[in-house]
Amino acid sequence: MFFLVTGLSFRTTEDNLRTAFEQFGKLTLVNLVMDKVANRPRGFAFLKYETEEESMKAIQGMHGKFLDGRVIFVEEAKPKSDIQRAKPRSDFNKAQTKPRTFRTW
Repeated sequence: MFFLVTGLSFRTTEDNLRTAFEQFGKLTLVNLVMDKVANRPRGFAFLKYETEEESMKAIQGMHGKFLDGRVIFVEEAKPKSDIQRAKPRSDFNKAQTKPRTFRTW
């Protein structure tokens, strides 16, 4: 099971994450998402343990704790298909019903 860690400091490294979360079990994946332009972490990461029990222990043990001076939030990651995309406004492309009038005085 993948889980998401948010609220990370820009100083957080993959080694810091691995050290903080290895106390709950064996990590199989640590993916600290980086900003390619600024070359620093974007403030969130995805982690995965070998078993679901280890993941649940990590979520319960680290949610709301401090890491590198920031409070972090740990939750189960949702698949991309479950994330709702922003829908365009229904009235965005419609022509205005009244023409605009401009006053010149």
